[in-house]
Amino acid sequence: MLHQNLKNYSVDLQSYIEDNPANLRLVQKIISTHTSLRLLDARTAEQGLELAKAHHPDLILLDINLPGMNGFEALRHLRDDPATCDIPVVAISANAMERDVKKAWPPGLPII
Repeated sequence: MLHQNLKNYSVDLQSYIEDNPANLRLVQKIISTHTSLRLLDARTAEQGLELAKAHHPDLILLDINLPGMNGFEALRHLRDDPATCDIPVVAISANAMERDVKKAWPPGLPII
C-alpha cells in the first residue's frame, strides 16, 4: 500500500525526524546505499518543522514518539502550514498496538 501511495513521487530529498540515535543511524545507512537520495535529519519535531520549511523535502519520515512536540502534533503543524502541507509524511513507530495504529490512521498517515 505504501509503495502505491508514493509511486508517483520522485523522492530525492528525505527528511527523517527521529530522536533515537540507533534508529537514525539505521535509516542513514539504508539511505546511503542509494546514491540518488539525500537525507536531512532532525532530533526534535521543532527542528524537523524548520528543515521542512527551509528545504521542502520530497518525503518526511516521522517518528511518533518524540520529546516535546510528538509526531502527531508535528503532522498537524505540517498540514496547517501552506509551505509544508503538500509534503508526503510516513509515520515510523515501534508502537504497534491497535490503539496506536487507530490513533494515527484517521489523518491518513501511512504507518511503517
